[in-house]
Amino acid sequence: MRTLRLSLVGTVMLVLLGGLSMAVMAQGDEGSEPAAITPVTGTLIGSEIDDSDEEYSVGEDGVTHARGARHEETYEWDDERLPPVKRMVLDFDMYPQAGTGGVVVYRSTVRLDGPDGSWTGTGQYFGPVDGSHLTAGVYAGSQEVLVGQGAYEGLTAILGCAPITGCAGYIVAGELPPLPDPVEPAAE
Repeated sequence: MRTLRLSLVGTVMLVLLGGLSMAVMAQGDEGSEPAAITPVTGTLIGSEIDDSDEEYSVGEDGVTHARGARHEETYEWDDERLPPVKRMVLDFDMYPQAGTGGVVVYRSTVRLDGPDGSWTGTGQYFGPVDGSHLTAGVYAGSQEVLVGQGAYEGLTAILGCAPITGCAGYIVAGELPPLPDPVEPAAE
């Protein structure tokens, strides 16, 4: 249930990071304090992929499948609680796109290690592979939900990252804000 809740929270955060402005407050029992929520941003400084252990195949439909790619990114964060090096192991599929380029869909395990603790969790991404579409900023999104350990125990980082702009998101202290009840589908 926690995994489902974290995944849903990550999806909501992705929408918020997409340009909507709104204040998020935890709603709890009478007299309870809302979670402390701190915005964070990170500028991508460097990126390196190690595909030496990657299992790679191309299906008859032209979809490329890769499992076990290792990706390391270095960031300059505006919050010192996030260590600069982010390591990921990716499983991804690349789909041909009409015109040129392609779209990659991946899931990853994510880890940031620092001298006082670490952040671990999962991520997912849907966006351009390369070419003019990447430089034009066509981007659907990524989300990462990371749980703090050591000095970061009790914290959760929810990040949206783009290959051009870096990462932005929130560090939440305490319980994540509860999700509202499901929305009714739009009438036809």
